[in-house]
Amino acid sequence: MKRSLTLVLAFVLGGGVSGLTQSSKDAVAVDPTHHHVIMENPRVRVFEVLAAPGDKSSMHTHPPLVAVSLNKARLRMTTPDGKSSIFDVNPGQAIWMENVEHSWELLAGQLHLVVVEVKGGR
Repeated sequence: MKRSLTLVLAFVLGGGVSGLTQSSKDAVAVDPTHHHVIMENPRVRVFEVLAAPGDKSSMHTHPPLVAVSLNKARLRMTTPDGKSSIFDVNPGQAIWMENVEHSWELLAGQLHLVVVEVKGGR
C-alpha cells in the first residue's frame, strides 16, 4: 500500500508544474502558516508541514521532494486543472513527488510531515 500511494502521488501530481519556477508559488512563501523551514543549504531545504482538520493550503509548487509522515492524516490534493484526489498518510510513510503544483485540505487527523526538497532538481 505504501509503495502504491507513492507511485500514485508521483503520477497524479508529478506533472503539475507546467513551466513555473519554484519561487513563483513557493510553498513556504505562499503558506508560512503551515510550512516551517527547519534547515536550508545550497542543495536541500528541509521544512515541516503542520495542520489540523479543516486547514487548507493554497496552490503552490515544489521541486522534487521526499516527505515523511509523522502522523496519520487524510487530505485532498488538488492540481491546477481542478482534479483532486484523496490520500491517506501514515506514520513513517515516505512519499516521493517530482515538480509538483498543488493545493491541499486536511480532511482528518493531524498532518505532520517532514519534507526535503532537492534544489536544482527541476
